[in-house]
Amino acid sequence: IANDEPIQKFGDGTATRTWIYISDIVSAFLLAIQNPCGGFAEFNTGAPNSTTLNELISCAERVTGKKAIIEQMEVPPGDAHTVGHPSYNLIKRTLGWVPKVSVEEG
Repeated sequence: IANDEPIQKFGDGTATRTWIYISDIVSAFLLAIQNPCGGFAEFNTGAPNSTTLNELISCAERVTGKKAIIEQMEVPPGDAHTVGHPSYNLIKRTLGWVPKVSVEEG
């Protein structure tokens, strides 16, 4: 969008995903490395809410101040329309980690 290049939009844009910024992932890894749990533990990371493709495109348009050039595409076979929220309760409880960067900030 920022470079005025077309982006592919699959389906009607109502499919949802959870988006997490890389600095939140890095902070989760660093906390896990710095605070070993006496062996091992598996932690999920995630965002507190889901975002539709349409919302993500609108967010990018607001941030860049440009209108997206959309290349409309068919939904790929087997694509999940709605993706649930990963629970990050264990890493929050164990290490105090929570995501800090919103979709718009990222």
